[in-house]
Amino acid sequence: VRLATYCGEFSGGFGFSRNWVDAQADLFYARTGEARDYAAAIGMPEQRCRVFGNLLAPKFFEGKMPDEERDRFCAQELGLDLGKFTVLLATGARGANNHLRLLDELKKQSKQTQAIVICGKDRKTYEKIAAWKSLNPDFSLHLEGFSSRMHRLLQVSQAVVTRGGSNLTAEALFCGCPILFDCTGGVMPQERLTIKYFVSRTAAEKISSPRQFAALIKSWSERPKEYSDLKDNLEALRPDDHPRQLVDALVELAQEAAGADSY
Repeated sequence: VRLATYCGEFSGGFGFSRNWVDAQADLFYARTGEARDYAAAIGMPEQRCRVFGNLLAPKFFEGKMPDEERDRFCAQELGLDLGKFTVLLATGARGANNHLRLLDELKKQSKQTQAIVICGKDRKTYEKIAAWKSLNPDFSLHLEGFSSRMHRLLQVSQAVVTRGGSNLTAEALFCGCPILFDCTGGVMPQERLTIKYFVSRTAAEKISSPRQFAALIKSWSERPKEYSDLKDNLEALRPDDHPRQLVDALVELAQEAAGADSY
């Protein structure tokens, strides 16, 4: 039997659980070089450490939507305005969000902005947003519960708001969708690892209040170079690996254990 560990954290330090590292593991895969180096520093043998970034659902590798398909999806399936700045409000696995407070700020910029709201499996939040939508018919908003098409929603969004979960952040990175980390009320230790990695590289922004969020969205509208520079910094961090490479490495590990003649 061989053991390989995949760690989805973006960086090391406070918030990085030592439980990720077992020096007896045959391979340790980190999402970034920074996380790999930290794992080595706390006990994982360097020769068994690897970096692999794009451990994502197969749908993300279907390819970028052509412009015509993207426009049709946005207008016909989502009912959104192609000319507006689209903000995707996402939620973590536990449903943590500030959707209503952020929407109250966004509606003040309804001529320039619109929103896609994801509520996960949180039925109460979904019902609250649906009620808000009915009370604000002049604001363009597409609402979903749990979504299986994040690979498409991120492609039609100009920014995504997230709490700092590593998986959604990795998806946004892959799609080149600028990230706003919602730090309202503080962040969890593991979220700090993701936020630190991107903000320190000027590849994402963090917000600590709905008012700050609204000011940042307005700033991007008025100073597009500020937005495009951040987007360029984000895209520069995107890894180019593919899950088949990870699968091949694991198969090779199994071959070493059983003997090549067994395969």
